[in-house]
Amino acid sequence: MGNHEKKWDMATVIRPHGEPVSRYLNPVGTVRNLWSHRQLLRQFIVREVASRYRGSVLGLFWSLITPLCMLAVYTYVFTFVFKAKWGDGLSGSKADFALATFCGLILYNLFAECISRAPSLILSNVNYVKKVVFPLEILPVSILGSALFNAIVSTVVLLAGVCVFKQSISPTILYFPLVLLPLVLLSVGISWILASLGVFLRDIGHLIVVVLQLLFFVTPIIYPLAFVPENLRFIVKLNPLAVIVEAGRQTLMMGQSPDWKWLLGVTILSAV
Repeated sequence: MGNHEKKWDMATVIRPHGEPVSRYLNPVGTVRNLWSHRQLLRQFIVREVASRYRGSVLGLFWSLITPLCMLAVYTYVFTFVFKAKWGDGLSGSKADFALATFCGLILYNLFAECISRAPSLILSNVNYVKKVVFPLEILPVSILGSALFNAIVSTVVLLAGVCVFKQSISPTILYFPLVLLPLVLLSVGISWILASLGVFLRDIGHLIVVVLQLLFFVTPIIYPLAFVPENLRFIVKLNPLAVIVEAGRQTLMMGQSPDWKWLLGVTILSAV
Protein backbone atom coordinates (compact mmCIF):
# COMPACT_ATOMS: atom_id res chain seq x y z
CA MET A 1 0.00 0.00 0.00
CA GLY A 2 2.85 2.36 0.87
CA ASN A 3 4.60 1.70 -2.41
CA HIS A 4 1.37 2.31 -4.28
CA GLU A 5 0.88 5.76 -2.71
CA LYS A 6 4.45 6.73 -3.54
CA LYS A 7 3.67 6.35 -7.22
CA TRP A 8 1.33 9.35 -7.13
CA ASP A 9 2.74 12.42 -8.84
CA MET A 10 1.32 15.66 -10.21
CA ALA A 11 0.38 14.04 -13.50
CA THR A 12 -1.69 11.50 -11.61
CA VAL A 13 -3.37 14.32 -9.67
CA ILE A 14 -4.61 15.81 -12.92
CA ARG A 15 -5.39 12.47 -14.58
CA PRO A 16 -6.36 10.02 -11.83
CA HIS A 17 -5.79 6.35 -12.73
CA GLY A 18 -4.04 7.29 -15.97
CA GLU A 19 -7.09 8.61 -17.81
CA PRO A 20 -6.21 9.87 -21.31
CA VAL A 21 -6.12 13.61 -21.91
CA SER A 22 -8.39 13.10 -24.92
CA ARG A 23 -11.32 12.48 -22.55
CA TYR A 24 -11.10 16.07 -21.37
CA LEU A 25 -11.02 17.40 -24.95
CA ASN A 26 -14.48 16.01 -25.71
CA PRO A 27 -17.06 18.65 -24.71
CA VAL A 28 -19.97 16.22 -25.04
CA GLY A 29 -18.19 13.77 -22.76
CA THR A 30 -17.45 16.53 -20.26
CA VAL A 31 -21.11 17.57 -20.10
CA ARG A 32 -22.17 13.94 -19.80
CA ASN A 33 -19.68 13.38 -16.98
CA LEU A 34 -20.90 16.48 -15.11
CA TRP A 35 -24.48 15.26 -15.46
CA SER A 36 -23.60 11.79 -14.18
CA HIS A 37 -22.03 13.42 -11.09
CA ARG A 38 -24.83 15.97 -10.62
CA GLN A 39 -25.62 14.76 -7.08
CA LEU A 40 -22.02 15.21 -6.00
CA LEU A 41 -21.84 18.56 -7.78
CA ARG A 42 -24.96 19.78 -5.98
CA GLN A 43 -23.47 18.76 -2.62
CA PHE A 44 -20.28 20.68 -3.39
CA ILE A 45 -22.23 23.80 -4.43
CA VAL A 46 -24.33 23.66 -1.24
CA ARG A 47 -21.14 23.22 0.78
CA GLU A 48 -19.53 26.23 -0.91
CA VAL A 49 -22.56 28.44 -0.27
CA ALA A 50 -22.96 27.25 3.33
CA SER A 51 -19.26 27.57 4.19
CA ARG A 52 -19.34 31.23 3.21
CA TYR A 53 -21.80 32.03 5.99
CA ARG A 54 -21.13 29.21 8.46
CA GLY A 55 -20.92 30.43 12.04
CA SER A 56 -22.57 33.80 11.35
CA VAL A 57 -25.74 34.81 13.16
CA LEU A 58 -27.62 35.92 10.05
CA GLY A 59 -26.40 33.07 7.85
CA LEU A 60 -27.75 33.20 4.30
CA PHE A 61 -29.31 36.60 4.95
CA TRP A 62 -25.81 38.00 4.34
CA SER A 63 -26.24 37.08 0.69
CA LEU A 64 -29.02 39.68 0.62
CA ILE A 65 -27.51 42.22 3.01
CA THR A 66 -24.15 42.36 1.22
CA PRO A 67 -25.47 43.47 -2.20
CA LEU A 68 -27.78 46.00 -0.51
CA CYS A 69 -24.80 47.51 1.32
CA MET A 70 -22.74 47.54 -1.88
CA LEU A 71 -25.55 49.33 -3.71
CA ALA A 72 -25.81 51.95 -0.95
CA VAL A 73 -22.02 52.55 -0.87
CA TYR A 74 -21.65 52.92 -4.64
CA THR A 75 -24.67 55.23 -4.75
CA TYR A 76 -23.10 57.51 -2.14
CA VAL A 77 -19.55 57.51 -3.53
CA PHE A 78 -20.27 58.02 -7.20
CA THR A 79 -23.33 60.24 -7.04
CA PHE A 80 -22.83 62.41 -3.94
CA VAL A 81 -19.02 62.55 -3.81
CA PHE A 82 -18.00 62.40 -7.49
CA LYS A 83 -21.29 63.85 -8.83
CA ALA A 84 -21.17 61.30 -11.64
CA LYS A 85 -23.98 60.82 -14.16
CA TRP A 86 -24.50 57.86 -16.43
CA GLY A 87 -26.43 58.90 -19.51
CA ASP A 88 -26.28 56.51 -22.50
CA GLY A 89 -29.91 55.45 -22.56
CA LEU A 90 -30.57 56.19 -18.90
CA SER A 91 -31.98 59.30 -17.27
CA GLY A 92 -28.67 60.38 -15.75
CA SER A 93 -30.05 60.41 -12.21
CA LYS A 94 -28.04 59.33 -9.18
CA ALA A 95 -30.14 56.20 -8.88
CA ASP A 96 -29.47 55.23 -12.51
CA PHE A 97 -25.72 55.57 -12.02
CA ALA A 98 -25.80 53.42 -8.88
CA LEU A 99 -27.94 50.74 -10.52
CA ALA A 100 -25.86 50.68 -13.71
CA THR A 101 -22.64 50.34 -11.71
CA PHE A 102 -24.17 47.66 -9.51
CA CYS A 103 -25.29 45.71 -12.60
CA GLY A 104 -21.76 45.73 -13.97
CA LEU A 105 -20.34 44.63 -10.61
CA ILE A 106 -22.70 41.65 -10.39
CA LEU A 107 -21.42 40.23 -13.67
CA TYR A 108 -17.78 41.11 -13.05
CA ASN A 109 -17.78 39.66 -9.52
CA LEU A 110 -19.19 36.35 -10.76
CA PHE A 111 -16.28 36.04 -13.20
CA ALA A 112 -13.68 37.34 -10.74
CA GLU A 113 -14.68 34.94 -7.95
CA CYS A 114 -14.31 31.91 -10.22
CA ILE A 115 -11.02 33.02 -11.74
CA SER A 116 -9.37 34.14 -8.49
CA ARG A 117 -10.04 30.82 -6.75
CA ALA A 118 -9.23 28.54 -9.68
CA PRO A 119 -5.39 28.34 -9.41
CA SER A 120 -5.51 26.87 -5.89
CA LEU A 121 -8.50 24.56 -6.35
CA ILE A 122 -6.69 21.27 -6.92
CA LEU A 123 -3.98 21.98 -4.36
CA SER A 124 -6.58 22.84 -1.72
CA ASN A 125 -8.47 19.59 -2.37
CA VAL A 126 -5.53 17.15 -2.45
CA ASN A 127 -7.31 14.65 -0.20
CA TYR A 128 -10.16 14.29 -2.67
CA VAL A 129 -7.84 14.15 -5.64
CA LYS A 130 -5.21 11.70 -4.41
CA LYS A 131 -7.10 9.38 -2.09
CA VAL A 132 -10.20 8.57 -4.15
CA VAL A 133 -11.33 8.39 -7.76
CA PHE A 134 -12.65 11.92 -8.10
CA PRO A 135 -14.04 13.88 -11.09
CA LEU A 136 -11.71 16.88 -11.03
CA GLU A 137 -13.81 18.88 -13.46
CA ILE A 138 -16.57 19.46 -10.90
CA LEU A 139 -14.31 21.54 -8.62
CA PRO A 140 -14.39 24.72 -10.78
CA VAL A 141 -18.06 24.13 -11.57
CA SER A 142 -18.92 24.02 -7.86
CA ILE A 143 -17.22 27.40 -7.38
CA LEU A 144 -19.19 28.70 -10.35
CA GLY A 145 -22.42 27.43 -8.80
CA SER A 146 -21.69 29.27 -5.55
CA ALA A 147 -20.81 32.49 -7.42
CA LEU A 148 -23.93 32.13 -9.55
CA PHE A 149 -26.10 31.84 -6.43
CA ASN A 150 -24.74 35.15 -5.12
CA ALA A 151 -25.15 36.76 -8.55
CA ILE A 152 -28.80 35.72 -8.71
CA VAL A 153 -29.50 37.16 -5.24
CA SER A 154 -27.78 40.41 -6.23
CA THR A 155 -29.78 40.51 -9.48
CA VAL A 156 -33.01 40.26 -7.48
CA VAL A 157 -31.84 43.26 -5.43
CA LEU A 158 -31.01 45.11 -8.65
CA LEU A 159 -34.44 44.43 -10.14
CA ALA A 160 -36.07 45.61 -6.92
CA GLY A 161 -34.12 48.85 -7.26
CA VAL A 162 -35.17 49.19 -10.90
CA CYS A 163 -38.81 48.73 -9.84
CA VAL A 164 -38.50 51.40 -7.15
CA PHE A 165 -36.70 54.04 -9.20
CA LYS A 166 -37.98 53.35 -12.73
CA GLN A 167 -41.45 52.13 -11.75
CA SER A 168 -41.35 49.25 -14.24
CA ILE A 169 -39.35 46.31 -15.51
CA SER A 170 -38.92 45.74 -19.23
CA PRO A 171 -39.75 42.36 -20.82
CA THR A 172 -36.17 42.36 -22.14
CA ILE A 173 -35.09 40.82 -18.82
CA LEU A 174 -36.12 37.53 -20.46
CA TYR A 175 -32.96 37.87 -22.56
CA PHE A 176 -30.77 38.00 -19.45
CA PRO A 177 -30.18 34.21 -19.27
CA LEU A 178 -28.71 34.46 -22.78
CA VAL A 179 -26.32 37.10 -21.42
CA LEU A 180 -25.34 34.84 -18.52
CA LEU A 181 -24.66 31.88 -20.80
CA PRO A 182 -21.36 33.14 -22.30
CA LEU A 183 -20.27 34.43 -18.88
CA VAL A 184 -20.84 31.00 -17.33
CA LEU A 185 -18.99 29.24 -20.17
CA LEU A 186 -16.12 31.73 -20.07
CA SER A 187 -15.77 31.50 -16.29
CA VAL A 188 -15.74 27.72 -16.06
CA GLY A 189 -13.56 27.32 -19.16
CA ILE A 190 -10.82 29.62 -17.90
CA SER A 191 -11.18 28.14 -14.41
CA TRP A 192 -10.46 24.64 -15.77
CA ILE A 193 -7.30 25.94 -17.44
CA LEU A 194 -6.10 27.88 -14.39
CA ALA A 195 -6.86 25.01 -12.01
CA SER A 196 -4.65 22.75 -14.11
CA LEU A 197 -1.83 25.28 -14.44
CA GLY A 198 -2.00 26.11 -10.74
CA VAL A 199 -0.71 22.62 -9.89
CA PHE A 200 2.57 23.30 -11.68
CA LEU A 201 2.91 27.11 -11.58
CA ARG A 202 2.25 28.60 -8.14
CA ASP A 203 2.81 32.12 -9.53
CA ILE A 204 -0.47 31.90 -11.47
CA GLY A 205 -2.46 32.95 -8.41
CA HIS A 206 -0.44 36.15 -7.95
CA LEU A 207 -0.67 36.97 -11.66
CA ILE A 208 -4.45 36.54 -11.68
CA VAL A 209 -4.84 39.17 -8.93
CA VAL A 210 -3.12 41.74 -11.15
CA VAL A 211 -5.04 40.69 -14.27
CA LEU A 212 -8.40 40.99 -12.49
CA GLN A 213 -7.54 44.49 -11.27
CA LEU A 214 -6.69 45.53 -14.83
CA LEU A 215 -9.87 43.93 -16.16
CA PHE A 216 -11.96 45.92 -13.70
CA PHE A 217 -10.85 49.21 -15.24
CA VAL A 218 -10.78 48.18 -18.92
CA THR A 219 -14.29 46.75 -18.61
CA PRO A 220 -17.10 49.35 -18.66
CA ILE A 221 -18.28 48.74 -15.10
CA ILE A 222 -18.15 52.22 -13.55
CA TYR A 223 -18.63 53.95 -16.91
CA PRO A 224 -20.71 53.22 -20.04
CA LEU A 225 -19.13 51.91 -23.22
CA ALA A 226 -20.40 55.05 -24.98
CA PHE A 227 -17.88 57.12 -22.98
CA VAL A 228 -14.98 55.30 -24.67
CA PRO A 229 -13.66 57.20 -27.74
CA GLU A 230 -15.25 55.77 -30.86
CA ASN A 231 -11.91 54.82 -32.42
CA LEU A 232 -11.09 52.69 -29.33
CA ARG A 233 -14.55 51.21 -28.80
CA PHE A 234 -13.93 48.23 -31.08
CA ILE A 235 -10.78 47.33 -29.13
CA VAL A 236 -12.64 47.52 -25.81
CA LYS A 237 -15.37 45.24 -27.17
CA LEU A 238 -12.75 42.59 -27.90
CA ASN A 239 -12.85 42.08 -24.15
CA PRO A 240 -15.65 39.50 -23.70
CA LEU A 241 -16.56 40.94 -20.30
CA ALA A 242 -17.23 44.36 -21.87
CA VAL A 243 -19.79 42.85 -24.26
CA ILE A 244 -21.44 40.83 -21.48
CA VAL A 245 -21.65 43.76 -19.04
CA GLU A 246 -23.16 46.06 -21.67
CA ALA A 247 -25.65 43.38 -22.70
CA GLY A 248 -26.62 42.89 -19.06
CA ARG A 249 -27.43 46.57 -18.63
CA GLN A 250 -29.37 46.69 -21.89
CA THR A 251 -31.59 43.76 -20.94
CA LEU A 252 -32.11 44.50 -17.24
CA MET A 253 -32.24 48.30 -17.16
CA MET A 254 -32.56 49.94 -20.56
CA GLY A 255 -35.31 47.81 -22.08
CA GLN A 256 -33.12 47.06 -25.08
CA SER A 257 -32.10 43.88 -26.83
CA PRO A 258 -28.40 43.07 -26.63
CA ASP A 259 -26.10 43.38 -29.63
CA TRP A 260 -26.77 39.87 -30.90
CA LYS A 261 -23.80 39.79 -33.28
CA TRP A 262 -21.27 40.55 -30.54
CA LEU A 263 -23.06 38.38 -27.98
CA LEU A 264 -23.05 35.42 -30.36
CA GLY A 265 -19.34 35.92 -31.03
CA VAL A 266 -18.56 35.99 -27.30
CA THR A 267 -20.69 32.89 -26.73
CA ILE A 268 -18.83 30.94 -29.41
CA LEU A 269 -15.47 32.11 -28.02
CA SER A 270 -16.50 31.14 -24.49
CA ALA A 271 -17.70 27.71 -25.63
CA VAL A 272 -14.36 27.06 -27.33
